[in-house]
Amino acid sequence: MAIPRIDDHLPELMPFIRELAAAYHADEVTHAQHTLDDREKLVMRVRAFFTPERMEAFERVIPGWVEMASYADGITLIHEMSVLVALVLLPEYKTLSAEQQRLSEWIMLFHDVEKKLRGKRDHVHPFRSAANAGRTLGALGFEVYGDADQIDAWARVLSNAIKLNGNGEEIPDNSYLPEITDGIRALFGWDTPGGLIVRGVLFHQIIDNIEEYPQAAPLTVDEVRRYINAPLFPVLEVVMLADSDAWALFDLERRARWREETHNVFANLSRMLGRA
Repeated sequence: MAIPRIDDHLPELMPFIRELAAAYHADEVTHAQHTLDDREKLVMRVRAFFTPERMEAFERVIPGWVEMASYADGITLIHEMSVLVALVLLPEYKTLSAEQQRLSEWIMLFHDVEKKLRGKRDHVHPFRSAANAGRTLGALGFEVYGDADQIDAWARVLSNAIKLNGNGEEIPDNSYLPEITDGIRALFGWDTPGGLIVRGVLFHQIIDNIEEYPQAAPLTVDEVRRYINAPLFPVLEVVMLADSDAWALFDLERRARWREETHNVFANLSRMLGRA
């Protein structure tokens, strides 16, 4: 089936993202670097874009959007827009097929929708956000193979997949991954558009790629081999590049360092998975 487009549901979003990306690129060409003023301009444009009416429109498409935007003065809302800007600027995104580009856009739109910031990092939001995506994809036109009750039962598994680390922080409990991924296969398919989106959201913060910010519960080598396959690999690489870029859009030295680290990690994964 054809992959539904974000434009079909939120027609103003991607044109706005392309405007932000063009402005970012123009600033980079003009200044040869970025300033705090450049970041503030982006923040102000995002805040102006999200009128109460647009917030309601996003909530109808992506349930949980309004709550996500309410935490920490909207920092995750700014990040959601920044990550889409980073995505469309990526050379790697431009080399993807049109279908892979759409998948990466949807993953980015869902990836942090369940992030809840209460004075500390939210390590388990990828699992909750994957559950949100699973509950929502059918209404967006993606093919799903289970009914609402079955998807809700699977989503509850994701909600329970939590344990405490040595610091008493909640982190993902990867021992639930076999049950979670069996549910993905049954309810959405494994390499279908819906399955790839749910998997991309689920795994977007589960591979160590930035030395400064190690993941709370990274996959083991065996788990990488089990869950990251050829259809997901290029999309997940672009998603993780865009996610790290978005946090360093206005710090070009850090952005370049994080990009190199992420490329190196995925090059090693590619060799490990027999892709190179």
